[in-house]
Amino acid sequence: MLGTHQDAQQPVAIKIFEFSIRQNQQQDLLFNQQEIWRRQQQFADQAHLTLTEGRIQNFRIPKVLDAIKDEYESLENDRIFYRCYLVTDRQACHSTLSQTLKTQGPLSPYQARLALSQILQTLDFLHQQRFIFKSDQIQAGLIHGNLSLESVLPIAHETDETFYYLTDLLLWERLFATPLLEALPDLQPNDQQTPLDIKAAGLIGWSMLTGNLDWKHQRRSKDIAWPQVDVPLEQLLRKLIDDPQITAAAARDRLTNLPPIYANHLDFDAANAQEKPNQKKPWSKLQLLALLMAIAGFSALWWNMLNRRNASMAQNKPEPVNCCLKEVSAVPQGEFTYATLDRSSWDYVLRQSNLMIAGQKLENVLGRSQKQFRLTVDRIPDLDETLKAVQNGDVDFAVVPVLEELPGDLVSQTIAYDGLAAVVHFSYSERQQGLPVALKGQISLEQLRQIFTEASDQPLSWKALGGPSIPLSRSLLDTPETLALTEKLLSPAPPPEVSSAEKTIVNNPSTIVLEDKEENATKVMLQRIINDFEDSDINPIGRIGLVPLSQVKGQCSVYPLAIRNKNETVQPWLIDGKPITPGLDLCHRKGNYQPDVEAFRSGRYGLAYPIAVVYPNDNRRSKPGKKFAELFLTQEGQKLLSDAGLVMVRSHSLNKAAPKTAPAKASNAWRKS
Repeated sequence: MLGTHQDAQQPVAIKIFEFSIRQNQQQDLLFNQQEIWRRQQQFADQAHLTLTEGRIQNFRIPKVLDAIKDEYESLENDRIFYRCYLVTDRQACHSTLSQTLKTQGPLSPYQARLALSQILQTLDFLHQQRFIFKSDQIQAGLIHGNLSLESVLPIAHETDETFYYLTDLLLWERLFATPLLEALPDLQPNDQQTPLDIKAAGLIGWSMLTGNLDWKHQRRSKDIAWPQVDVPLEQLLRKLIDDPQITAAAARDRLTNLPPIYANHLDFDAANAQEKPNQKKPWSKLQLLALLMAIAGFSALWWNMLNRRNASMAQNKPEPVNCCLKEVSAVPQGEFTYATLDRSSWDYVLRQSNLMIAGQKLENVLGRSQKQFRLTVDRIPDLDETLKAVQNGDVDFAVVPVLEELPGDLVSQTIAYDGLAAVVHFSYSERQQGLPVALKGQISLEQLRQIFTEASDQPLSWKALGGPSIPLSRSLLDTPETLALTEKLLSPAPPPEVSSAEKTIVNNPSTIVLEDKEENATKVMLQRIINDFEDSDINPIGRIGLVPLSQVKGQCSVYPLAIRNKNETVQPWLIDGKPITPGLDLCHRKGNYQPDVEAFRSGRYGLAYPIAVVYPNDNRRSKPGKKFAELFLTQEGQKLLSDAGLVMVRSHSLNKAAPKTAPAKASNAWRKS
């Protein structure tokens, strides 16, 4: 039912949960009361979904505003009632998918794919994230456990897009649906529980295609009548129903790789069949002979053109590139040491633990493919010292951002790109009041210089930059790489004084906050950006942060602003080949947006920089660095770096060697406008 939040004067949804026992059951009354009180308290402690990292994520689950246990029982018709109340935002009051299908009929294949993608994405979020309850209990993943047509809520937004929210989680329902004498079902994703969520998603997909609401009685895909309106999708739904091994993430990945189907696609071939004209008479022998002669002539012409093309390609055949790490030959054997900047983009890549398979780091993949090429990493806190270590022979090579021309005794090979992202708070549901819309999704390099380099005793405001009339605050990562990049790009004058992360910035919004040296400094910064905007009761604070783009890949609570340099504006993220805009729900399309690779390669994105292997310009000492670069220029190596968040030097299918990046040109992206 609907209610009103008295303080905020906003509509909310209220769901009532209750137990009842007969008053005259004196034998079990005491036990039942104690068990009910215990479950009521558990409901109050566990109803909120909060991520352990403190991040705010909107994954289309109605936000729990409050969980209330009624301290008083009520007596009605010889029964004692004990109640709890779940207060959520108003999304929970929308019509269910069951009601939508009943009134509107089946969805088109295009709509069904979009809905299934969102459902699987939310399930993946529940299964994979770590949650902390009000009682400080940590929960590593949650099953939905109660997925049905009644727990899916299609909600139309003002952009005519429909978003599918999941509600009625087992987390809430089990405390009241389970008899008092029975143990509560487990919430942990496991081999028994997780497949039930996935199977339910598959059956819901079938209902969306057919409009059939009787999905609970279906057991196996072979017993189900399929409509044959989208065969690739139906094959995937069969797998979700029958295969207990498939995960939500794998299912969604398969869904995104299905042959494309478009919004204006005709849903039912039968409709076309009714409009087909009467069949024509069979062709005469003369017509068939003429057709065969035409085919023969065309084939001869095509064969001649193909031979010419192949001959031309043979003369200009590019240098081949290995597919896989293990195919690289003549890799030196032994133990080698290389350097990188402490807490840099490359250091971030090395710390990733889910490359290719869960729990696997980059060193594991490389070590399995090149067992005799044994590497040790030396993390150095200064870029100049890192390069000196290569020159002095303290390390064999280094992996660092190349920002300017190198000394003559060093040479570099670019293996990937990264870039600084200028990020601000973003919420799709409240985007009209947010900074991205007010700034039209962009900011200029000159404005960034004003924000991060011009000292001022007066508090900064977004109004002076064409934004709303709210205070402006700034954050940087306190890492050698980020500070060097910011100084290289934005410092025509000495930088202003900065504060430590411990100092308050609300009273002095012009202070730049350097996030501390912990590994989760990026998360701390993003949470600060979110909290400053959302937790200020009277006047929100618009905080802007500079952070490596690789470290915000997959985030949807902040928005990376497009960078305007002279007459060109470049957004680093693309979806369907087009730049993202503040009008897109980034959480909904989280797995679909990718970096604008060409903008990074060409330096058109004003905050881009190359990640390069730097090694001695000496044939006697260059081989370890050369081969390391060659390994990560393979198709497998590039895919690994892309999965870790970096931008590839070339796409997987590009079959030519990547050119060496001249150090002098590596800094083109840093020219002042």
